[in-house]
Amino acid sequence: MHKTVFILFFLIMPALTLPGLAASNTLYLTGRVAHVGHQPFIKTVLHTAEPKTYLIAGAMYPELKNLRGATVKVAGTIIGTDPFYNLTILDVREYQVLTVDKGVKPWIGTLTVNHDLYLITDQGRKIALDGPLVADSIKQKGAKIWVTGTFRLKGLFKRVLRIDAFGIIRPSQS
Repeated sequence: MHKTVFILFFLIMPALTLPGLAASNTLYLTGRVAHVGHQPFIKTVLHTAEPKTYLIAGAMYPELKNLRGATVKVAGTIIGTDPFYNLTILDVREYQVLTVDKGVKPWIGTLTVNHDLYLITDQGRKIALDGPLVADSIKQKGAKIWVTGTFRLKGLFKRVLRIDAFGIIRPSQS
């Protein structure tokens, strides 16, 4: 009798799922962010090398739609299929920008002004910004942006990033 119960338990066991032990359905994908469609039906998508295209949705959508042309690595889950475009919908929970603007790796952070313009990265690094684009950038105080450029010395000791391109990921909340 005990052997029968024991065997039945192991036959039924695969059908049971315990919270926290279930297989994760999170997808980790790398691809290029693009826009498809026409007004007023423009959608933001992720083109991957599979080749497969995913419709981007979720909390990170507002930021990702501002990263058109960037190559990103995302983590998300499939939540369905869009009936109009017939694309798989990916609910993106987090992302990392790999490259922007002709394959250049950007610096990403929040703009702050303290006599000079600074980019505060997610890792807490404070990067002084300089160059002709600073005047345009300073209007975006508090915004999450990406910047590319080259480091140089300003004066004897101050190291600054001379901006050659930037993009707004999340506009200023003020």
